[in-house]
Amino acid sequence: MPLTPVAGMDFLGSLKLSGNAVTTGVLTIPARDVLFLLVNIAGYSSGGDIASLRFNGDTGANYWDRHLTSAAGGVVWTNTQTLSTTLIRLAGNVVNVHRTVAVSITNIASLSKPLVMQTQTASTLAATGGLTDLGSGEWVNTSAQITSIEMRTAGGSITMPSGTGFGVWGKNL
Repeated sequence: MPLTPVAGMDFLGSLKLSGNAVTTGVLTIPARDVLFLLVNIAGYSSGGDIASLRFNGDTGANYWDRHLTSAAGGVVWTNTQTLSTTLIRLAGNVVNVHRTVAVSITNIASLSKPLVMQTQTASTLAATGGLTDLGSGEWVNTSAQITSIEMRTAGGSITMPSGTGFGVWGKNL
């Protein structure tokens, strides 16, 4: 039996970049009531950006996200919120290093699609803790389940390098 993030979830597919790109392209998946994504962002080719998700090719201003970020050694959380956007950012701040993200999504056709994220940004130094980010977001579509996922940079000009990608697991309740 293959290893899955949650017992009983089906592996639905994955995408992984073999070269620099602004987008992973679109992964088509079967509809499931709940989705779980594991995301590997190998960094950014130059400058910094924030990897983001788009569902079912919807480029309208139908998304929002909110992130609480704790900097290394910090005791205060920073709140970053974006409203009426064309994608869901996977973190609250722009960086140029690598990140890992776990995303859980409720995917009921007649309801909007809320999600929760936990993001860890690398520090690249053993003596320095990385950024920890707790986030949430929503795709406000109430007429369809998520059946395709694209990961792309929020700025749209900085590329993600080879090795960046995501896997998706799902289950009907």
